[in-house]
Amino acid sequence: LPDAERIVIGAPNVPIGVYTNEMLTRAAGAMGRDFTDRVMDRVVSLESNARLVRAKVELGEADAAIVYRTDGLASDRVLTIELPPPLRVPARYWIAATHSPSAVAAPAGTLADGVSRLLAFTHSEAGQGILRRHGFAPKRP
Repeated sequence: LPDAERIVIGAPNVPIGVYTNEMLTRAAGAMGRDFTDRVMDRVVSLESNARLVRAKVELGEADAAIVYRTDGLASDRVLTIELPPPLRVPARYWIAATHSPSAVAAPAGTLADGVSRLLAFTHSEAGQGILRRHGFAPKRP
């Protein structure tokens, strides 16, 4: 990464930027502050979301970018290189009902019924498989 001439990352005030800064902090601890400084010296653009970060590489405006695994895998125009486990910063996406589906019987066809069914499917083997195929690393409760 520090050998790339033009690097794009997320702006520090957006989620991809926050995760990138955490990864670079971990990298500094593992590889020395020099690593992070060399990466930051090559940053040519700070973008407001991960898709814009990836697009800069797709358009040839950057040689490298730091994006979510799912965004890297979603493109057939970029080479995705996974970080070593100690540097990975998991992005967390929560899904939950605002009430206990088992405590309140939701009439069929209602929003509450739909939420209960979505939660059940998301936690099922089929739902977990779909998430994995799209680059997520789901964990059941």
